[in-house]
Amino acid sequence: MLKLAIADMSNLEVSEIELQRGGVSYTVDTLRSLRTERTRDEWVWILGEDQFARLPQWAEPETLVQLAEFAVYGRPGCERAAPPAIPGLRVSRVEGPEWAISSTEIRARLRRGETVSGLVPDKVIEYIRENGLYG
Repeated sequence: MLKLAIADMSNLEVSEIELQRGGVSYTVDTLRSLRTERTRDEWVWILGEDQFARLPQWAEPETLVQLAEFAVYGRPGCERAAPPAIPGLRVSRVEGPEWAISSTEIRARLRRGETVSGLVPDKVIEYIRENGLYG
């Protein structure tokens, strides 16, 4: 579904690195692998304000901040948190409208037969319907 969602965006690609690794996958492991595969690339991890506040609880936060910069997107109901005290943390804020929606809510809407138009790309909605997902 992710491949369908970005099909028209040539500057994005889907990585299956976590699927190929299998088992429990931590962000730090994914970033290590990505940096090994693509040594010249700079990595920016995009996350919501709610997860940013929990960054010190992630696996190996001191290593994480050495592997990537973090771009934080606001979430409704989440106050803008001060950056966690992790040495070397690089963070930028993504400005834009805050959406009061989550993937959990999108799946719940689909189960109830409600529309998710405007929240999910049309190609993905079509795929979900064709494959009877979340019904």
